[in-house]
Formats: sequence, C-alpha cells, structure tokens
Amino acid sequence: DCNTRYGPIFKAWQDQSIVICVSGLDRIRRLMSAKEEVLRPVSVPTAAPFPKGLMRVMEGADHTRYRSQLNTALQADNNTLNADSIDATVSAEVERLLNAYQGQRHTHTQLNDVLTRISTGILLQLLYGLEAGSKPYEDLMHMYRALGPQGYVMQIGPAQEHAFERIRYFLSAELERPLAERVIGADSVLGRMINAADFDDVSLGNLIYMAEIGRYDLMGLFRWMLNYAAQHPEIQERLSVAQATEKQKLGLAYVNETLRLNQIERLLRSVREPFVFDDYYFPRHALVRLCLWESHKAPDLFDDPFSFNLDRFMSANARTDTLPFGVGKHRCPMASYNLQIGARFICALTTNYRVSQATAEIPFRSRYHWEPARHFTVSFSKRSR
Repeated sequence: DCNTRYGPIFKAWQDQSIVICVSGLDRIRRLMSAKEEVLRPVSVPTAAPFPKGLMRVMEGADHTRYRSQLNTALQADNNTLNADSIDATVSAEVERLLNAYQGQRHTHTQLNDVLTRISTGILLQLLYGLEAGSKPYEDLMHMYRALGPQGYVMQIGPAQEHAFERIRYFLSAELERPLAERVIGADSVLGRMINAADFDDVSLGNLIYMAEIGRYDLMGLFRWMLNYAAQHPEIQERLSVAQATEKQKLGLAYVNETLRLNQIERLLRSVREPFVFDDYYFPRHALVRLCLWESHKAPDLFDDPFSFNLDRFMSANARTDTLPFGVGKHRCPMASYNLQIGARFICALTTNYRVSQATAEIPFRSRYHWEPARHFTVSFSKRSR
C-alpha cells in the first residue's frame, strides 16, 4: 500500500525525471479543482493523420471548441444508444463463435476477435448510425481492422495512413449524398455533428479515432467483465433472472465494480508552472501520476476492497464519485455511454449464455493496461429457456 508506506503524496524518479504520485479520490479532486490550469494532460503519444491532432491532448480554445461540438452531438438525444441493437450485436457475435467451433475450445485470439467485433459494431451504430450486418457496416468494420489489427497504433505508418484515408473518404462521400440516400443515420453522433457550423476535418478525424481507440478500450473492459463473470457464476445467475429495471441497475453496478478493480489505472499530468499543494512542492515539468487504481482500493472508502461485490454500487449511499473516466475538463465525453454499453453487454450475455473459466493464468501487463491473463479466454454455453 503506497499510501501507508510513503504517504498520500510522494515523489519518485523515473526515466531521469521526477514523478509525483497522488492518491485518494478526494485529494485528486481537490488538486484538479485548484490547479487544473497549470496541469497539462499527458496521453499515450498517438500520432494523428489529420490537423491539430487528438482532442484528448488539445488545450485552450481548440479543446473547448471541439469538445463542445462533440458534447452537443452526444447529448442531443438520450435515445441514441439503442439497447436492442447492442443485445442483438452481442448475441450474434457469440453465436458466430459457437457455430464456428461446435463445442471445441476457442483460443484467446478468437475470443478477442469476437469481442473486438462487438465493440466495433456497437460504435459503428452509435457514432455513424450504420445498420448492423449491412454492407457499409461490414465494409467499415474491415477498414477499422486495417487501421489497427491488434490494437490502436500509436506511431502511425503508411498502413494506418492508408486505412484512415479510406475511412475518411467513405464517410465524407456519404455526407455529400442527399439526406435520403445516406447510410449514415441522421440521429447518429456524426449525423448531428455535421450540423455544426464549424464542423471540419479535425472534427471528423477525432470521431474516426474515437471509434478506433474506443473499440479497443471497450474490448479490454469486456475481457475483465468476462473474467469476473467466470469467477462468480452466482452473479451470472442473479443477472439472468433479474427483471428489466433491476437488471439494468445490476449491469451498471457490474461495470462500475469492474472499473474500480481493474482496467483503469492512472491519469497523467505535466506541471506547467511550479506550485505548492497540501504543503508539497510541485516543480515545473514534473510528471504527476494520479493513482486511481490505488485510490479505488482504499479500505476507508470500500469495504473488503479486493473483492468483487456488486452491492457496493447498489445501495442508496454507494460511493458514486469514483474516477474511472478522468476528472476535470478532460473527463471522457463518452463516460455515460461506456457505462451503458458495458451494462448492456453483461446483461445480454448472462441472459442468453453461461460463462465459464477456460484459463487460470495470472494477470499481466500489456501495452496499455493490465489484462486478465496473457492467453485469457472463456467458454460460452447456451441457457435453456
């Protein structure tokens, strides 16, 4: 426990620079509230084949403009996220997996392919309004696979530039068609974003990469959710028999508990100007690590913090201000959608299938996150109704 050993704020040395670690959800919130203007967001150094780059590292007027444009499109209609289409996508892809192997054990690569198709398919419907299974849907699925076959690529090369240009051309050509002939849904995020007066190549490029990065983040979340489902068959049964309203609450609690335990690890900031916070000096150019993984395990906030327990997010006094999607101006604009998508995923899965553990390896650190195991996979079996 770093907090016990070193204190709530401590300094370390990494790659010839100072790293200041800050733990505690309330402390992190206070720091960001007081000093957000002098803390520059630090992200995975992803190159972008369009002007201005990714919104997550924009600052000032650019960040305000493009984030506002996206938020307006996301919040325009609460019915944008079609629960039935998510359920159908999950079931169709799991059936595809079961039919392909006819009872044989599938590999972790095959499971990852199915989960990636599910996450990509959901985002193609949400962001672009494409009909699942249609030719444009499958065409764009193929283009995204070319953009990042094994995860999104940080340092893009000719293959990524070519794939991005194909996606950009496909979407731009659709937007030039008369409204009645477009395959892009008018009620999709892109369908609403194009109504903004300042919609441009930066807007479209960020939306394309929102799907690219988001589909792998969702796939990683789904893997952890399957991991806990396999470990807790009693929770699967509880979800499978719950009525609609209770099922949705359980699903959201399931996502929150998964994110509390894993997938979300830290936020990074760089100090622009020196300052003092809680009697600690933060020098210019220091890297600040906001320790979310550790903060989400604090025993004073979460009883038995390393156990998987849905009820901690079901009670009326549940701690709901955890920080899995960031804090402040750079909080993920898709946060509420990600929670809903995760909830629909686990509800659809446990309603129609049972999940059982097929590997017993220990978690490992991959390129972006800790993962359940290097070769993690599960088995699915149909429920009889």
